[in-house]
Amino acid sequence: MGRGIVLTSGDGMSNRSKPSLLRHAAVYSVGELLILAGGFVLLPLYARCLSVSDFGNLELLEQTADIFALCMMLRSLPLAVMAFHRQAVDDAERQRVLGAALILAGAALLIGIAMTTLTSGPLGVLLRQDQPSLLVAAVAAALLDAVATVVLATWQARMESLHFVAVSLGQFVVKIALALLFVLGFGWGVWGVLLAFLIRAGLFAAVMIGREWRLGLRLPDGKTLRDMLRFVLPLLPVGLCFFVLHSGDRYFLIRSTGAEDVGFYGLGTKLARLVGLFTLTPLYRAWSVRMYDVAGQADAPEVIGRATTRMLACYVFVGLGLCLFCDEVIALFAGPAFAPASVVVAPIVLAYWFYGASVLLDGPFYVRRRTSAKLWLTLASTAFMLGLYACLIPLHGALGAAWATLGGFAFHAGLTLIVGQRVFRVRYEFGRLAVLLGLSIGLWSMAKLIPDGSLAIPARIGLYMLWPALLWICCIVSPEEKLWLRSVARKVTLPWPRASLKPSPSLRECA
Repeated sequence: MGRGIVLTSGDGMSNRSKPSLLRHAAVYSVGELLILAGGFVLLPLYARCLSVSDFGNLELLEQTADIFALCMMLRSLPLAVMAFHRQAVDDAERQRVLGAALILAGAALLIGIAMTTLTSGPLGVLLRQDQPSLLVAAVAAALLDAVATVVLATWQARMESLHFVAVSLGQFVVKIALALLFVLGFGWGVWGVLLAFLIRAGLFAAVMIGREWRLGLRLPDGKTLRDMLRFVLPLLPVGLCFFVLHSGDRYFLIRSTGAEDVGFYGLGTKLARLVGLFTLTPLYRAWSVRMYDVAGQADAPEVIGRATTRMLACYVFVGLGLCLFCDEVIALFAGPAFAPASVVVAPIVLAYWFYGASVLLDGPFYVRRRTSAKLWLTLASTAFMLGLYACLIPLHGALGAAWATLGGFAFHAGLTLIVGQRVFRVRYEFGRLAVLLGLSIGLWSMAKLIPDGSLAIPARIGLYMLWPALLWICCIVSPEEKLWLRSVARKVTLPWPRASLKPSPSLRECA
């Protein structure tokens, strides 16, 4: 498939003093792993201490809280911080960027809590919640967590990945301790979950803002505030559309089939989304900083295209593993009561592959500061997704919601590709992407034909290992990628230092 860069040099920089993309992604992965570990540890607790209906109600509360965070622009501010910080000319301007973001975030926090308090009664009736105060607690926690994310965006822009891991470790410990105390110890159910979230979010938001205050925040000027508002305002309707794309199916489910289906679907979706959090999220945290530097280089179209292939390949490998063993994963973390959730895992994993692709494909909008271009394509995708929800969910319940999500995200990725190429043309490796995805779907389909028995799990493990083996043998992995993988394997397995392998000057041999 031609030459490629490995992720360690995916930013196109040759300066050895600069940390590599892969190294930062590895550090971010540790932080993400700590956050996810908290979710993994607590998932059995929630599944066994809450009924399926309570689990579904908790899912609705969390999704509704996200609507308020989106309406208050708190989900868009980290993107503005990243863009303005990376394009600032000096440290003083960078400090004003964070100051402006925190002022906007503080105002959004106060307005959001006030709006929730005023509307909690009618919304509680709409969501079939007996206690509207639960919604106020959920929204307050989500808004405080979003404020902390604004500071995290600054650390990401400064490539302070170790600080990210330190905060993630602290959140992991506090999250586990509070959940065990409130849910298991006191038996407070949904209230215990939300109180643990609220206390943790408020504590870490205060600690992180305090650190930035000691480092020296600057009050922003009017121009910085206006420029940041112009950046995030077009993203407000985009964010609301993305909420419909990600979470609108829960509201169709609660009206069509009830809270239990929301609980099954919510668990399946949480498991499926873990694939992206283990793979694309840490890689994109590092890549989203470097892409601003790469975009100005002559070989940017090739570099971005190849980096996109490699990040999506990581997702496919982990996602295939989850799809092959989803029954065992659900039995381990949630118990037999949630077994029906297994039918939605595979289509949602595939759906979020397309969503991850769309995230990587819309980089040109941020590089060129053309965020307004996202509005129209997102509106079109949302209208298409709503049509799928209305057609499939009343007929097929949770499985219909999963297929609607897959169709909507595939449509959105295709539309993002078309529009993004007009803003900044990238040479994507469509051939390799098709092989990666098609091979994984074929192996998963073969696994569905394996009868239950003592040999079922070994057979599925064999199919899983066949995916990278076939890619290697069929030369889908480029020669330079093979050399890099061999060098990494030798450094990991051998106790003594080895000379670094140089890329082969010849690309004619695959092996």
